[in-house]
Amino acid sequence: MSTRILILSLSIFIISACGDEKRTNYTTTDDEGNTVMTEESMDIMSDLIDEFNDCRTSSTKNLLDCKYFIAKAICDFYQIDDFYKDGEYVDYHEMHDMIHGQFGTWKVLGDATNQKALETAQEHANNGQATVAISTRDKYGHVAIIVPGHVKPANSWGKINVPDCASFFMVKHLEPFACKPLNYAWSDPSEVILYTRTLD
Repeated sequence: MSTRILILSLSIFIISACGDEKRTNYTTTDDEGNTVMTEESMDIMSDLIDEFNDCRTSSTKNLLDCKYFIAKAICDFYQIDDFYKDGEYVDYHEMHDMIHGQFGTWKVLGDATNQKALETAQEHANNGQATVAISTRDKYGHVAIIVPGHVKPANSWGKINVPDCASFFMVKHLEPFACKPLNYAWSDPSEVILYTRTLD
């Protein structure tokens, strides 16, 4: 099989993997009655973190060749291909403009300082809707993925409860994680906006 045919086959698989046979159950409850991710969802996130760490380890461009990974993680976890374009995943800093201008299927929930917006983001993620938080402070604003779970106090943000998230940092001294409160992705919630995708 030629390299070109192999790449085309892999691309077709990736596109299909984002949308077909969608999971219908992202959450379960723990012994204390809290909403948490299912074991399947946890396994997917764990695999994504391992894959991202492999990318970080092998990167020779100060992680510039891992900028696609947030789009891939959204595809793998929420099974949507919004950020897969022209045969490849888009870089994370393209996502904000795409959400605003390309789809018509994403909506603003509000600022990360807004308690109602934070709670709604968690509800949408628990319902299997792709939901993200994006820093709008600069052109290359960080993107965190809101994941199923339950809101928790964010002591560093003041008296506010925040959703769980996954974060794949594009700097080497910050480790990726999943299932931690959103305040682990940013020390300051100002100019962080929450977005969710409507269900198909």
